[in-house]
Amino acid sequence: MKKAGLVVIVTHAITANKVLNKPALPTQHAMLEVVGLYCYPIKSCGRVTLTKCDITPMGLVGDRQWMLVDDQGVFLSQRTLPIMGLIDISLNQSNHHLTLNAPDMPTLTVTPEQTTGYMSVIVWKDHVKAEVAETHINDWFSEYLNQPCRLVRFGQTSQRLVDPEFTNGNKQVAFADGFPLLVTHMSTLEQLNQQLQAQNHPHVTMQRFRPNIVVKSDLKPQDEYRWDSIYNQQFKIDLVKPCSRCLVTNLDPKTASKTGNTVLSTLAQRHRLNNKAIFGINGISNQSGAITLGDQLEIHYQNTTEDQLTSK
Repeated sequence: MKKAGLVVIVTHAITANKVLNKPALPTQHAMLEVVGLYCYPIKSCGRVTLTKCDITPMGLVGDRQWMLVDDQGVFLSQRTLPIMGLIDISLNQSNHHLTLNAPDMPTLTVTPEQTTGYMSVIVWKDHVKAEVAETHINDWFSEYLNQPCRLVRFGQTSQRLVDPEFTNGNKQVAFADGFPLLVTHMSTLEQLNQQLQAQNHPHVTMQRFRPNIVVKSDLKPQDEYRWDSIYNQQFKIDLVKPCSRCLVTNLDPKTASKTGNTVLSTLAQRHRLNNKAIFGINGISNQSGAITLGDQLEIHYQNTTEDQLTSK
């Protein structure tokens, strides 16, 4: 008989989810440590590594406030343009100025003030009124990506709601795929790397999954899919939906090159929810506060029901 994790159905506070490989119940006083903080000022471009950041109901301050769109106003991403991931970004956290570098391109500075006019843009199913960057900025991106494009900003008059199925009110998100925050768990990455090693695939880093907050604990892999919220005295993050995964997980973030389909196929087989590959869990903070590397967080668990229990 093959050994594998448990298959269960977990009832979330908001929606019912099927979660594979449910670990055993942890101790009641399990704690998490924040070991990674990242924001991505321009959607699908390079990350900024943080030691401390303000957190708000719209996510980490500065995260995905900018986005690239094509000449039809539709958002661009690494799904079709992997080299977007090679755009290196430095963020000045006090004035939100960006310094950009990309292969064979001059350094570019982008500031919130460098916008002129508005346009309607499309990110997934949402139409958003966004500020448009100045012409010389758009020319820089168009040259690098070898196609016409524009950089747009989520401005003060921009509005985009999180899917109301997963919220108890009118929660906003900027240009992230669907939710303000993504939390990942080191134990689950370690499990994935063991599964990849068994298939002679090199280990992958957490950057394959573009998280905002990375936590570590003594808990078992995939325990995060049973967390209802994580919190400390500064803030509380409601964890509302496991994050489904796409072909970007097959890209090496250092080179933007494809590394086969092993990562995504392993997620689809061993980290699966409703027939979709998952890794990490989306969240929304209900308060504003500061988050810092080394912070200790407590866990509030979901109420769970075990309707099905099998080994695989």
